[in-house]
Amino acid sequence: YEIYQCDWSSDVCSSDLRELEAIDSFIDGDGAVLSISGMPGIGKTTLARKVLANRGKDLKIFYIQLYAFDSPSSFIQQLARFLGEHGMKHMNDYLANKITPDIREIGWLLQDILSKDRFILIVDDLEIVGEGLDGFLRMLHDIMKGNNDSKMVVMSSTHPKFYDRKDVKIDKTVVEMGLDGLDIVASKNLLEELGRIEEDDMAGIIKAVDGH
Repeated sequence: YEIYQCDWSSDVCSSDLRELEAIDSFIDGDGAVLSISGMPGIGKTTLARKVLANRGKDLKIFYIQLYAFDSPSSFIQQLARFLGEHGMKHMNDYLANKITPDIREIGWLLQDILSKDRFILIVDDLEIVGEGLDGFLRMLHDIMKGNNDSKMVVMSSTHPKFYDRKDVKIDKTVVEMGLDGLDIVASKNLLEELGRIEEDDMAGIIKAVDGH
């Protein structure tokens, strides 16, 4: 897991206050999971880093950016290490004495830990591992829906499959947020990375595509 410190004077941290306020409202309100979706490159990771910079001083936030080789086991190990650093060593002790951890026992440990302290889990680039983490994330959802203090935020370019419409519409344990087009600064940064584009042409492209 990684903790990012944001330089608020830099362009990359110029914030869409509406989105940050929506995330703050979720963290301090009801619901177990906030699902943020948007096309690749639209700024989901940047938004996660802003949340860490903005709320990391008053909340215990675990952030994991997923890669293709990640599995439930690697996720659990990183989460256990994070919890251990915050005085919750139960999972570390359990994993140290188990060759093959039982996911149900992991769930019982997490339920106990999350009932004693408040944690925010941010899972970024969920689409990269496909459905490999669905069972574990569903378990986290079920644990957190009975605990309004701890929350999970997932970010993906595709619709996550570990929850369904009932969770969103009926039970209201999942809140969905779609990211619109890139803001002007992010659009400019993306175009600059793509190659040499004249300033006037860049402004025209940004206006025409409205950040998409």
